[in-house]
Amino acid sequence: MAGNSNGKLRILFIMQMLQDETDDEHGLSMSDIISRLSELGISADRKTIYTDLDALREFGMSIGTVQRSPVEYYLERREFSLDELMLMVDAVQSCPFITQSQADRLGRNIRRLATDSQREKLERRIHVDSRVRGHNDAMLSSVDKIHDAMHARKKVSFTYWKIGLDGKAHAEYDGERYVVSPMRISFSDSRYYLTAWSDKHNEVREYRVDRMQGLRQLDEKAVRNDLMTDYEYHVRDSQYFGHFDGPVTNVTLRVERDLMPAVIDRFGKDAVVKARDDGAADVRASVRVSPQFFGWVSGMDGFVTIVKPSKLAEEYRDYLRKLLGE
Repeated sequence: MAGNSNGKLRILFIMQMLQDETDDEHGLSMSDIISRLSELGISADRKTIYTDLDALREFGMSIGTVQRSPVEYYLERREFSLDELMLMVDAVQSCPFITQSQADRLGRNIRRLATDSQREKLERRIHVDSRVRGHNDAMLSSVDKIHDAMHARKKVSFTYWKIGLDGKAHAEYDGERYVVSPMRISFSDSRYYLTAWSDKHNEVREYRVDRMQGLRQLDEKAVRNDLMTDYEYHVRDSQYFGHFDGPVTNVTLRVERDLMPAVIDRFGKDAVVKARDDGAADVRASVRVSPQFFGWVSGMDGFVTIVKPSKLAEEYRDYLRKLLGE
């Protein structure tokens, strides 16, 4: 019985060695494997190791050999390449809607997918200028709970928090719990948003998930009505600025050459570009007109101007006059 258990552990330890220590640049010789097993209190000879390697290949592991002296064994194919693991680590570390502790924990889990020699390269942390981190450790679990509630067609309740003038988080309406029927979760401007029906306001509303506390699924069945069915979701993100709604307007922007990359990055394939002879271009796109859109235009320092419609250009001038207190 002990020998059978020893054999099961042996093959598991060999699998772990290959996963942790080998890649196309680093392998383990037969003597390396036998020596490491001996350190673990497991005796083995070459014949049993050959048998275990064949069993692991049959299991689906791609174990290759390097014709060195002595021959070395390594794991040929892995779930993720080093470049892909680096991308995941960088994405996690630069993600603003999770807390630093969550980012560190996810980074550690990703590094476990790498070999020992690769983990040192994954220890790097990209620098993100002035990145404000999320403060709600329960945010990701709230997303899961909302999805569960939508699948079960149940309502959810939560308290909703905002930062007050003292710079601290305060529950709205003295901590009264919101009760809503979840419709959809979306991701925009590096935030998760819940679109839901509010019985209290008798309309569809949107809530930032990172501002929710104590979210839980209720036994009460979720509401379904025609207003929810006909609700127009934010399906064209390029129209929105700061996730603020407004009337859809087809605009023509006069864009100077140096700002074209920024404008195209903003509107993407939805933009229609027509070059001009004076070194600028007219860019046509659909936007949701809001103060945030005007703020975006003003931030272009005069290199982007509103040409059409003329009424919108006048509204923009009024916006600037308001800022100046005129």
